[in-house]
Amino acid sequence: MMRVMVLGAGGMLGHRLAAVLAPRFEVVATLRGAAGAVSSAVCGTTVVGGVDVADEGGLARLLDRFRPEAVLNAVGVVKQRLGPGDGEEAVTINALLPHRLARLCGTRGIRLVQFGTDCVFSGRAADVRGPDGYREDDPAEPADIYGRSKLLGEPEAPHVLVLRTSIIGREAGRRQGLVEWFLSQGEAPVRGFTRAVFSGVTTTVLAELCGDLLERHRGMSGTWHVAAAPIAKHDLLLLLRAAFERATPVLPEPWPECDRRLDGGHFRAATGWMAPEWPKMVADLAAEEVPR
Repeated sequence: MMRVMVLGAGGMLGHRLAAVLAPRFEVVATLRGAAGAVSSAVCGTTVVGGVDVADEGGLARLLDRFRPEAVLNAVGVVKQRLGPGDGEEAVTINALLPHRLARLCGTRGIRLVQFGTDCVFSGRAADVRGPDGYREDDPAEPADIYGRSKLLGEPEAPHVLVLRTSIIGREAGRRQGLVEWFLSQGEAPVRGFTRAVFSGVTTTVLAELCGDLLERHRGMSGTWHVAAAPIAKHDLLLLLRAAFERATPVLPEPWPECDRRLDGGHFRAATGWMAPEWPKMVADLAAEEVPR
């Protein structure tokens, strides 16, 4: 059985990667905190706590100890956590760490899967070249330090696969994402932006896709756009409201306008993969175990 290491298994994406991949692979899940604080969602894996990804020597020893065939880097400073003085951390974790991992993995014959973001693009309608959204070869024009740091953290090497996408999902520990924010609103009205469009996937769908890529596309490398059908934030909130049976009023608002849909046609042609429809993805999300 292939051994896979998930770095950052305590985060929104990392804990789903560990949980979804565990039945298919021998999973080693790393945490920044103590292993005893692991979410129930990553039980059944080998859990290593106290991992400092800024410690290059420690990362090297970790790889030599477990000898994975693939490393999935789910470590990152997310946009919601970035304050005015957090640029250095964003550059260290989002930009430099992937290149450090690429070098460490490359010298050991390990495949690296790095997760990119649609925020490498501006989201301005005038910058979208193709009718289906941004393509892999479109000029990237990040609007903020988060997007710039993530763009810098896209290594190019034969053993590195970069998946650009956007995700929603349930969270373990910090609860800063869209789903947890919406579920915390109760019956207070929220604004649903009708012109804020993206084409991401749920964390579970992305984790399942990663399993398929590890098994069936072992030589795939480069940067690829992983995209579902585009959806406006307003419409996504309505789906969440229905799936989680909430009474939260969603008020349509036309501004701000931001269109970061990605064109996943190139990836679809190479792999045959198509994302589920949004109603199914959201319904499946609502049925997931809430991480602790």
